[in-house]
Amino acid sequence: MRTELLAYFSTHLTGTIKLSGELPWEQGGQALYRQNLKRIYVDDEQTVKSVLQPLLSEDDIMQTVTTVRCYLAMDAKNKSSDLDATLAVFAQARTQSGVTNSFRNEMDITTELDQSVEIYTIEYRFYTVA
Repeated sequence: MRTELLAYFSTHLTGTIKLSGELPWEQGGQALYRQNLKRIYVDDEQTVKSVLQPLLSEDDIMQTVTTVRCYLAMDAKNKSSDLDATLAVFAQARTQSGVTNSFRNEMDITTELDQSVEIYTIEYRFYTVA
């Protein structure tokens, strides 16, 4: 899923906010996306398998939830002029990113203000039958 999101973002982000191919690791106790403002960092995907539908037999129907988080930080006082367009690309990626075989796709965007930096965390969840 991370690969599909990276491909989608690379073709649809055309403004001043750019995509980084790096993972959002920390350096010197500070997240990389906090050091490089106006850069989108896509984290590794996390998967969790759980029972979708229990059956009387031992062959329960299982689901896999794949979660991918993206991070974007920018100066809260000088927001990018293409922030709204970037947020629209995030929203469209939930269903348009080339992710197939999922029966439900969810996305949440949360913001947090840390000193003078506004941090956007975008969480995608893709549900598939396993």
